[in-house]
Amino acid sequence: MLNKLLRVVPILFLGVGWTTPVFAEEMNLAPNEAVVCENASWLVTNLSEKDKAAIEFSIGPHAFIWEKSYTHVIPPKDFLSNGMARKSIIKNKGPATVQVNCQGKTLSPYKDEPKKTQEPPSAPR
Repeated sequence: MLNKLLRVVPILFLGVGWTTPVFAEEMNLAPNEAVVCENASWLVTNLSEKDKAAIEFSIGPHAFIWEKSYTHVIPPKDFLSNGMARKSIIKNKGPATVQVNCQGKTLSPYKDEPKKTQEPPSAPR
């Protein structure tokens, strides 16, 4: 019995000790609204059944590209996703409403929640 206990306790300790707090935040963006996802991956879903949605996004410094904005048109009921990035700015250009799901992890006790804005913040120079 003691032998089993000595095997199980370290495994439980490692499992609890190595977990990282995670978060997932969903929000709907009307046309001309933007959101900032920090330390997160994201999924943008077009909620319309008949209208396309144009989104503009910047994933911050990536490879040798800094603050480049990409524009993508999402067909009705389709989605676009991106992997983990330090700071992504996603702007809905319309005409359809989109849902943004930021999913990330944080190593600090304070959660980096996505920030919804009317206009995306200007890029630092």
